[in-house]
Amino acid sequence: MPDTPYFALRQDTYGTDDRDAPGTPGRPSTRRPGGASSERSSDRGSDGLQDDLAGLYLPGWGSAHPGCGTVRSGVSCPEAGKAGRQATITGAPVAHLRRIIKAHCDRPECPTCWPTWADRQARRAAERLKAAVELMAKAGLRPGKLKHVVISPPQDWARQLILEGPEGARKLKAAATKILKAAGLQGGAVVFHPWRTTARGRGRYRKGQNYLSPHYHVIGHGFVMNAADFATKYPGWTYKNIGMRDEPAATVAYLLSHAGVRPGSHVLSWFGSMSYNKVVTDKEEKVEELVTCPCGQVCHEHNVSPRTGEIDWDRPAGPYYAQLRRRTYKLRDRPDRVTAQDALEEVLR
Repeated sequence: MPDTPYFALRQDTYGTDDRDAPGTPGRPSTRRPGGASSERSSDRGSDGLQDDLAGLYLPGWGSAHPGCGTVRSGVSCPEAGKAGRQATITGAPVAHLRRIIKAHCDRPECPTCWPTWADRQARRAAERLKAAVELMAKAGLRPGKLKHVVISPPQDWARQLILEGPEGARKLKAAATKILKAAGLQGGAVVFHPWRTTARGRGRYRKGQNYLSPHYHVIGHGFVMNAADFATKYPGWTYKNIGMRDEPAATVAYLLSHAGVRPGSHVLSWFGSMSYNKVVTDKEEKVEELVTCPCGQVCHEHNVSPRTGEIDWDRPAGPYYAQLRRRTYKLRDRPDRVTAQDALEEVLR
């Protein structure tokens, strides 16, 4: 965990509850997830993305709870909001921290709270990824750096399997995992994306601006074979190495924002040397951590005024402590290196 609470490092409005650290913004639902902030819910009707895929949805497809997005309090540096005051760290100007805390339900289907769900999942995945690489390095396994890889199966076959429903999706994922290992990836986190956007869509997942194109994003480790050799060995399959990821949390959060969500199933899964039977939680504890501003001052909580219904920024209620969960991990067994030949033989069986 970083010395400064994650809450203090973000640049948005936050939701939080008593169970864990504050998450990502509890933004009002003026948009459907996965697109630009100006995108409206009506732009992404369910008939455009969800109903064709037998139970696969984008985050935010459901309904919010009555209290979702309700302002609970604020957190602020004593210097925030004062005219002419600006903090400096090593000579560079830094804005003083001031954040609004909102209630959230932490559900992927909530159109208001799905960003908090995505951020929380991403932070935990990043924590596990980095811990696993460190543990493997200490064990002498030479994991290398984390990398972001996109792998696409033969599209006609993949579309057919996805349209078959959960069983077809399981077959596709099993095949993709075997191919990933054969390509040289030893293990990591996998996120499934059913759609790509058209040139007109420009990355915004809206009705009429997307098409079915199943593919997987992987944040993992290993030494991936040359792309040309891969295409020759596995006709119809393609992969793209996006690059190294020293700090994978932001990448994972973005991937989750437009992942295929099937109710009751994990959106992010693990394979190979980072699967749940290889990397396990050794200890988990809840801690309270004092939130500080980048300028070094202690941040205070500010309550909502019962008279105005707004946050009273002039009356601090006391120092603010973030509720955090800290985990340590261990390797259950020494993971054996899966060779490309081993994985290929498994694919052919």
